[in-house]
This record gives sequence, C-alpha cells and structure tokens, in this order.
Amino acid sequence: MADCPLIFDRDPPCISRCRVEGEYDENLPLSAVQDMLRQCVDSLSDWDEVTLDEALFTVERMALLLKGRVKIPPDALAKMCDVATGTKEALTGVSHPQLWEVYLRIGDVQMSCGDAEVAEDSYTEAFLLEDANVEVWNNLGLAKKRRGDVEGARESYERAVKMEPDYPQAWFNLGMLQFELEEMDGAKKAFMRVIRLDPANPVALNNLGVILRREGLLEEALKLFNRSLELLPDYAKAWHNKGITLVNLEREEQGVKCIYNALRLQPDLSDAKEELEKLGYGVSNDTSLN
Repeated sequence: MADCPLIFDRDPPCISRCRVEGEYDENLPLSAVQDMLRQCVDSLSDWDEVTLDEALFTVERMALLLKGRVKIPPDALAKMCDVATGTKEALTGVSHPQLWEVYLRIGDVQMSCGDAEVAEDSYTEAFLLEDANVEVWNNLGLAKKRRGDVEGARESYERAVKMEPDYPQAWFNLGMLQFELEEMDGAKKAFMRVIRLDPANPVALNNLGVILRREGLLEEALKLFNRSLELLPDYAKAWHNKGITLVNLEREEQGVKCIYNALRLQPDLSDAKEELEKLGYGVSNDTSLN
C-alpha cells in the first residue's frame, strides 16, 4: 500500500493514518482525500470497531467536500461515488451501533454524485437500522423526490417533522415540495415554520414572499424579499420577485431596476426576461441598479 501523504496519527492503514492534526482541514488537497478514501476501502477486509469509526469519519468528510466546501471535478466526483459504493459493499455482514450513520453519509455522497436511486437504497439501509433519526427520513425524502416519487417524498418529510417538529430542514423540504405542487396553503405553513426556526433562510423568506404576493399582501411580501436579500445579496430570484412586487405597487422604475439586477446576477433567468418584455423593456438595457 502506498504511503499516506499526510500526518500519521495511528498505525492501522486506514483513514486515521491520513488525518491532519486537530480539526478537519477544508483545504485538504483532493488527491490526498482520494488517497485516504482508497486506503480505507482497501483495508475494509479486516474490520473492527476502530475502523468502523474511521469509515464514519471518511464518509462524513466526503459529504462535507461534496456539499460545496471544495469544488470537485466531474471525474473525481465519480471516483468518490465509487468509493462510497465500495465502502457500502465492504460493510456487508458488519454489525455495529453506528452502522446506520455510515449508511446515511454514504447516501449523502451518492446524492451529491447525482445517483438518487443508490442513495435511496443507502438511506433505506440506514432507517432499517435506526428508524428514529429525523435526518434519515429527511434525506430519504430528498432521494425519493429526485427519483420522481412525490408521494413517497411527502411521506418521508411528514414522518420527519412529526418525529422532530423543530427540525427546520424537513419543514423546508416539505414546503418546497408543496410549493412546486401549487399546494400553497401547506407551503405557507411550512415556510412560516422554517422562518420561525431558522430566520436566516433566504429561500424560505423568498418563497413565503411569493405566496403572500399571490394573496395580494404586497407590502408584507416586499418586506420578506428585502429580508432575503439582506441575507443573500446575490439571490437573483429574490431580486426578480422584489421587482415584480414593486411594479405591482406602482413603483415601476424601481421594480424594473430590480428585475434587471436579477438578470445581471443570473442571465438565464427566463422569468425575468419575460417580465421585462411584458413591461415593454429590452433585456439588453442597463442591467445594474443605480
């Protein structure tokens, strides 16, 4: 086995040999991460409780990397998904109280790699071992939704919020599902719950603003769009929605500037282009706020 490129802090030839001192280093070179993962898979033929802990460490770090802390090239992403699948296969026959969490993180990696079907299988393995964990049900819902199983996703999210009523991510995902299905009463309740639990969620603020605007509550909607943009100034959809609301409030000049700003931030935002054309403005005009 090749030498590990990082600091060794234990003897077993697995992930612990490749940990950096102290906390996980988010600037860890991708090649080093891949070496760590490969070495762990290579060592899975002789597992014990220590190496199971190390597997959990491995897939947790992978999940963090794939959630955007490090930009992963497509070929490397595919390799990391292979590592996650190999890790899962090597766990066959292993029994341990933490095993469900390893399956959960493997599913997270597989979801980040775009394979919702295998991720759903991993999440299912997780809840078969631990059916009282809210994150398992929430993530299972995400995988089901991506695969097109809308009712399965709804059931998973509802199970999650019933299990832990103060878990904002499950309320958010339930609200997004209902929002996309035009179930606005349910979506409104879900987003209000999210904002109460997590006031710094710009997407929930934006989406609740859209619902209030549809109800004719324009000033209240405008406040929500402003709050969303305070949290995320480059959020193109919030600029677009703020612009539409200002136009509806007969403040067209300000509204048009906001819509142009949305296009500057996201040039392919078709709704913004359509709105400008409907108002009689060209999309090639000044696209910045004065």
